[in-house]
Amino acid sequence: MAQKDDVKVLKVTLIIVAVSMFLYGFGFLFVPGLLVKLGGTNPVEFGWLRWTGGVVIALGIGCLMVSSKPEKQGIFVTSMALAALFAGLGNLYSWIM
Repeated sequence: MAQKDDVKVLKVTLIIVAVSMFLYGFGFLFVPGLLVKLGGTNPVEFGWLRWTGGVVIALGIGCLMVSSKPEKQGIFVTSMALAALFAGLGNLYSWIM
């Protein structure tokens, strides 16, 4: 019974990650200037940000695909957890500096 609950939590978490990735991905792909302005950073060439939008959207699609059958997808789930950890550490470093 506990394993079914763990799988349910994993599915919900993957869907939440997918939604956040779609938001960031579409933002980077279509309106990178708005995200730069919201971040309060120096202006950059938007071409350097647009390609990340496609990558982030692809990762969001991967999350949705894995959420349908997460039992044998440990490598993808671990990779996504590491991506979230490193992105958070990068944001924390930027905030502190």
